[in-house]
Amino acid sequence: MKKAADLLQFEVGDKSIIGVDAAKNDGSVYRYQIRGIAAPDAYLIAAAPDLYDALSDTLKQGLSLDTIKKARSALARARGETP
Repeated sequence: MKKAADLLQFEVGDKSIIGVDAAKNDGSVYRYQIRGIAAPDAYLIAAAPDLYDALSDTLKQGLSLDTIKKARSALARARGETP
């Protein structure tokens, strides 16, 4: 289990910085306004409807370019990335 302070993402500065300690060591984060929490389980839960739709479409329609794009986008969301 991780401390919440180790998962914080900040509004100001380098967007890849995660955690209070990392923010203190990075000169670009000068204000600790929180923009989110980097919690992998939350990303997966949030992406679950998209993952379900992508898999369902794949089973119904086969692997079209559209279903592949939809699946890639859903997987990116599950990893916490912006597709």
